[in-house]
Amino acid sequence: MRLRDCLPGPLTSVLASSMCGALLIAFPLALSIAPVAALAESIEATPAPESIPASVQERLVAEYMAAPSLEGNLLGDSAEKPILVCLPPSYFTSGTRYPVVYFLPGYSTDIHAFVKGVFQGLKLQESMDRLVAEGIVEEMIIVLPKGQHVLAGAFYVDSPVTGDWEAFVVEDLVAHVDSHYRTLPDRDSRGIAGHSMGGYGALNLSMLHPDVFGSAYALSPGLFDPDGLRNSQMFSTQSIVGAFLALESKLTPLSREEAHQEFVATEDLGGDLRFTIAYGMAFSPDAEGNAPYVNYPYQLTADGIVFDDQVWDAWQAGFGGTVEE
Repeated sequence: MRLRDCLPGPLTSVLASSMCGALLIAFPLALSIAPVAALAESIEATPAPESIPASVQERLVAEYMAAPSLEGNLLGDSAEKPILVCLPPSYFTSGTRYPVVYFLPGYSTDIHAFVKGVFQGLKLQESMDRLVAEGIVEEMIIVLPKGQHVLAGAFYVDSPVTGDWEAFVVEDLVAHVDSHYRTLPDRDSRGIAGHSMGGYGALNLSMLHPDVFGSAYALSPGLFDPDGLRNSQMFSTQSIVGAFLALESKLTPLSREEAHQEFVATEDLGGDLRFTIAYGMAFSPDAEGNAPYVNYPYQLTADGIVFDDQVWDAWQAGFGGTVEE
C-alpha cells in the first residue's frame, strides 16, 4: 500500500484540522509534498493538561533508541534519543503491515506535546483514530522523534558540532522503526512531515532522499524570503548581535575545555540568542574553534565590528535560498 493512497490530499485532514491557521505547503516533486544544560531537562517534561484514554495510550509507545549518527558530538549530547510511536487501532489484533509517517517537531517542542493537546490543542493519536473510524484515512503508524539537543533544536541537518541529524532521521530512525514495527518498508509507503523547524526538515530531507520518503508535508516550515534572515529574531536588533559577540569575546581567550564548560554552564542565554546559536551550529558550524562553535557573520576586531559576506551566505543558505533549492 502506498502512503498517498491512505491520505486525502496527503495528511490534510489529519494535521490541518488541529492546526488551523498553519501555513500548509505542498510540492509535487514525484512526491506528494504538501542554563544551557538545565534547558535539556525542561525540554523533556511537557505537562499533560488532559488525560489520554487508556485505549489510546496503550498504542502510544515511548522509547529510547540508539542514534549512532549522533555519537561524538561536541555538545556531549546523548546518542540515545526518545521517540514516540503512534500505532493504529488494529495493530495488536492483526498481522497487517502499515505505512509510516515521520513527523518532525519544531524548535523546542516536546514530542509528547502533539498527543496531549499541549501544542495548539493537537491530540494526534485521537485525531487519527477518529479519521480512521470515519473512513477518511486508512491506518498508518506515526513516529515522532525528538529533534533537540541541549540548545533545543538541531534543524535535522548534519553538523560536525551537533552530530549528523540528517543521518539520524534517514538512517538510524527509519532502520529502527522498520526493524521493530510491522511497517511497509519502502519509499512509497513512507512519508515525512513536520512543523516549523520540522517543516523545514521534512522538505529538506524529502528532496535529498526521494529514495527513502515518497511523500512529504510541511506546516509553517522554517523558510526565509530574500530578506528573511536579516529580519529574523537573530539579526533584526543590535541586542542579539551584541549578546553573541559578548559571549564569544568571553569564551575565545579561554582554553577549549574551559570555554566548553563555561558555555554549557551559562544560565542567562535568552530565547533569541539560544535559537541563534542553535541555528549557527546547524548551518555555519565551527568545530575547530571554541564554544559556542559557530562561524558568526559579525566579528569584533580592534577596528570595530567587521561583516563577513561569505559567512552570511552560509547562514542565508539554511532557511533561505529556497529558489535555488
